[in-house]
Amino acid sequence: MSIEFEVSMDDILEFNLYHHQHSPNSRRACLLLRVIMFILMLLISLSFLIQTFVEESSAVYFLFWLILAVLWAVLFPRFYQRSIKKEVEKMYNEGKNKGIICKHRLSLTPDMIINTTDFGESKTYWSSVEKIASTDNHVFIYASAVMAFIIPKRAFSDESKYKEFIETARQYHESAVVKQHVLAKN
Repeated sequence: MSIEFEVSMDDILEFNLYHHQHSPNSRRACLLLRVIMFILMLLISLSFLIQTFVEESSAVYFLFWLILAVLWAVLFPRFYQRSIKKEVEKMYNEGKNKGIICKHRLSLTPDMIINTTDFGESKTYWSSVEKIASTDNHVFIYASAVMAFIIPKRAFSDESKYKEFIETARQYHESAVVKQHVLAKN
């Protein structure tokens, strides 16, 4: 099975957002930052609340820090996503990325994935694939924990071809994993 498609910066951004939303380490870091900053702002707010018993003007500071803490807790996920997008764009703008942001021809065989561009060809055995993830708009075939083949849904003529591609990839991957377990037992 072979398909041709163009990978754009939007596709790369989608992958990075997906990865950050599903990576246990990234999710943990995001949650920690969100909670620690919320608690810190809440503690500052409470210190001003306590101080209002001595000085009434501290009530304004109490309200300010309380509102800031709530806003942080509510708006942080959007801020975090926006910062990921900005950082990814900055990193990709540092170079030309000729072999990434370009036209790809991806071929799936029972043994491997062959990715061909005008700048080279790579072969990845299914046994080295970490996982296959799909969204409404993309398929991500993880070649490592942080790198994936990014296949946009627009590469397929219709929904059934998209689902067939995902199913074929999963079958090839599962077959390779089973073979690997059998070889490891022998």
